[in-house]
Amino acid sequence: MSTIPLPLVDGHTLLIDNSSLEQFTTCPRAALYSVCRRRRTSAERVPLHFGGIMHKCLDVRYRTAPAPYEQSTVVESAMIATAGEEFVLWTPPEDEFRNYDRMVDLIHRYGQQYSFEPFNILAFPDGRPFIETPFAVPLGRIEVNADLLVQDLILQDDIYVRSGPPTLRTVPFINILWTGRIDMAYSYSGGNYIMDHKSSSIATNMAEFEIAHQFYGYVWATEQILGQPINGIVINRIVVRKPSRTGEPFSFERKLISVQRGLVDEWVNDCLHIVADFVEMVRRSYMPKHTAWCVGKFGTCQFHQVCSLDSNDQREILLGSGEYEDNTWTPLT
Repeated sequence: MSTIPLPLVDGHTLLIDNSSLEQFTTCPRAALYSVCRRRRTSAERVPLHFGGIMHKCLDVRYRTAPAPYEQSTVVESAMIATAGEEFVLWTPPEDEFRNYDRMVDLIHRYGQQYSFEPFNILAFPDGRPFIETPFAVPLGRIEVNADLLVQDLILQDDIYVRSGPPTLRTVPFINILWTGRIDMAYSYSGGNYIMDHKSSSIATNMAEFEIAHQFYGYVWATEQILGQPINGIVINRIVVRKPSRTGEPFSFERKLISVQRGLVDEWVNDCLHIVADFVEMVRRSYMPKHTAWCVGKFGTCQFHQVCSLDSNDQREILLGSGEYEDNTWTPLT
């Protein structure tokens, strides 16, 4: 009998995004805690907060400035005002370098780096620009025909929350809904492109993005939404470093990844098989930890201290403590 709760909407729909798909492929144990148990660390997540504010400022830039997106005092002032509003809502630790002043400096440097961008942002039929666009696109169906412990989810105040305790029921099939948020889509020189903003404190090898599930999934979703082919993905990397006497505080780099049509089709099959494997682990009631991913380039996994304990009872106590909180994040809001 399955003992792992599988979160489903309407009793048969599994919502996946890039984060959950990444956990399915790197460490099923992390997916158990984050997706099935719906827990996440309650520790301060400065990079995510700072990156989120940066996204909102870039949203303002591309909605405010007319093509060809020349940086002006009006645009820069609007971006800085947005940063000010966001840093009122979130105050970083006192010794943290990713603060309001650094964001203002970043806005100015970005405008200098990309003072002229001769593309046209794609738009929906009603005129809305394709900027910071959330999506939820049906990906496919997997046959299950098994008794599973199902945790019903309902949408409440724009987030998905648990509806009652998990119940054991026969699940004949599961519909997969691919969800996410696309930073921007634009046309240039006869082609259509997606741009994804990536903020980081270190400059990693851009080759990691070339066949990444995230970006081929975004290409597939954008094509479903707009009904137009996407020719490439542009990684808009922004590195914000800790201040030093000799180091450059910012670096900017853009990488174009040309879309290969066969890889788009393969992405769909990859995802359906990855999700089917995940559901099979739910049915078996065991998700192994993959220790190669416990410590990565950006630090330790948020569940490292949980997996370090030697009994499930201790792990349950820690997951239920103030060290962790409900994972209600969704890219749809």
